Amino acid sequence: MKLNKEIEKTVPGTYIALMVDVVSRWDISGDELLKGSGLNTNQLLQPLWRADAKIVMGILRRALELTQVPALEFGFYLGIQMTITCHGLMGMTAMLARDVREALNIAQEFISLQSSIHTIKLEVLDDHAIIIFQQTEAYYLDEVIQIALLLGFAQMGKSISGHELTGFADVQFSKPTYFDKLLPLLPGEIRFNRPITRLEFKKEILDIPLLHSDPIAERLAREECKLQLRKLLKQNSFNHIIQDLIYDESMGISPLTEILKKLKISERTLQRKLESEGTNFRELVDKIRCEKAIQLLKNPNLSLENIATHLGYTSAKNFSRAFKRWTGSTPRKH
Repeated sequence: MKLNKEIEKTVPGTYIALMVDVVSRWDISGDELLKGSGLNTNQLLQPLWRADAKIVMGILRRALELTQVPALEFGFYLGIQMTITCHGLMGMTAMLARDVREALNIAQEFISLQSSIHTIKLEVLDDHAIIIFQQTEAYYLDEVIQIALLLGFAQMGKSISGHELTGFADVQFSKPTYFDKLLPLLPGEIRFNRPITRLEFKKEILDIPLLHSDPIAERLAREECKLQLRKLLKQNSFNHIIQDLIYDESMGISPLTEILKKLKISERTLQRKLESEGTNFRELVDKIRCEKAIQLLKNPNLSLENIATHLGYTSAKNFSRAFKRWTGSTPRKH
């Protein structure tokens, strides 16, 4: 679903707070950094607030002017000081996940709560995993954003798992002359002038349990993420609300009776609303099952029986039959 123009150009205010923290290394105050931006330090204390991306880029440009630090180096400092709380509700939910894989899936699903100028995608290929970072729009000083996110994700992964998460990173810009002095700050190799921005690491890292895992709290936080995402997207279509309610990461496919109870409506009303939007409940369930099946099949630790049960099927055979109807191939060949 395409975001409206205003939402497309916003990023969380926590990024501004992070810049204020970083420039304090050079004894520069928050008031001095925000001068001329129309913002003040009191706004940094507000929860879940978002700022216009152009204003944030202007503050970043001013930070470089005030500190006289090269762009990439400033990106390193942003990444090093980036914490899970910088990513708001999404970050806190990810911290409560079972393992690194689940935390990244949460980040992938709810990244638009954090920023609408970039997305992330997790891929698992053979013996390694890849996190791909994509910007939805090009901005001045993209290299600062790229290195801050790459290093920030590595730092946050270490803090929530207790393990050093090593690998290598690809960036889309050229190697700067001052890069070698930054090598001690890196958890792995950086490769320059690559077509995409990404982190690559051994897939075993995905199964590392998180230090603060809490299944009950994570489920509640995920529901709040869904609620905030609906508000953010200003999504008025009824079928998208139903899609959010159909699937629960912990419990699997929710029964219709539970959805009706949450919405406080009758089955007839639900079906009528969906029909007015050209769909029905069964089609939506199949859509969600197909999407989640493809995602779950990437996890080598899950059997077909596990996936079938999680998606509400009585047997792996019934699940395989449905999967072939959706995709034209069997789960084992996917």
